[in-house]
Amino acid sequence: MLRAAWRQPGALGPEGLEQIASDCRAAGARTLCVPTDTGRDEQVEELARRAVETFGRIDTWVNCAAVLAIGRIEEIPAADLERVIRTNLFGYVCGTRAAVRQFRKQGRGVLINISSVLGTIGAPYTAVYSATKWGVRGLSQSVRDELRGEPHIHICSVLPAAMETPIFRNAANYFGFQPCAPEPVYSPEKVAHAVVRLSRKPRRETVVGGFGYLPAIAHAILPNLSEAAVTAYVTDRQFEHDQPVPATHGNVLDSTPAEKLGQRPHAPLLWDKLERPLVLGAALLALGAAVYSYANASLCFSGTAAWGRRTLPPLRPAQ
Repeated sequence: MLRAAWRQPGALGPEGLEQIASDCRAAGARTLCVPTDTGRDEQVEELARRAVETFGRIDTWVNCAAVLAIGRIEEIPAADLERVIRTNLFGYVCGTRAAVRQFRKQGRGVLINISSVLGTIGAPYTAVYSATKWGVRGLSQSVRDELRGEPHIHICSVLPAAMETPIFRNAANYFGFQPCAPEPVYSPEKVAHAVVRLSRKPRRETVVGGFGYLPAIAHAILPNLSEAAVTAYVTDRQFEHDQPVPATHGNVLDSTPAEKLGQRPHAPLLWDKLERPLVLGAALLALGAAVYSYANASLCFSGTAAWGRRTLPPLRPAQ
């Protein structure tokens, strides 16, 4: 098991990585901890070399580094925006290059890129973050097309909805209020489970969090209305308007020490508990409606056919 993580802005730093490695070893896993700036191609190549040297091969590579800058596009410093792009997009390019190169040598492998629901519909005040997530989806699709002749090499994208992670708390913030994950919020363990499933049974794209399907579907049907709805929703729900805060670079330019990240309770979030019964209930209602519609349609068809048989005159033989 390779537990590679990063020293890039937004990661836990060497101490946090070592804590994760220690937890994995306690669970019986072999680990390799290599602090790496994912935005530096030479460091990512060294990470891949160390992994192959230690484990003999790379079966699954996950690109998931991300940082966030919040604010109006013209008010966020260019240095912050550049670092968001380098971490969230160019870092994935570096990781993809290293992984695909090794996969071609092995003849197989699974690359999993963590995108976002914001890679299907934009959102205000996170323009560059959203742009990088669109870019990650495009990167995955393009590389997947390059590998059409390699049936055992798979490129997957994961699109999480809002997750209860420190990314909002540690974001660069130039909006003036404390940001937070807008409801419904899911546990990050759902993303981890999705990654494990994809490593065993790859598929092109996976949305994590049922609510994540709604914006993409709405945007495909009613783009203008859905964009207006997202703007209103994000403006109202993504900020704690009673908590004004000064502008900050957050962890975009400098790594956040592990002790500042805080601990998240591991109890399932409310939406994690509610989603399955709600989805099941909606599916049962949809199924019931479909059966009812089909039954009515069948009755109408039978009635029309019977009526037709009673009223249509018989065919006369040709003279």
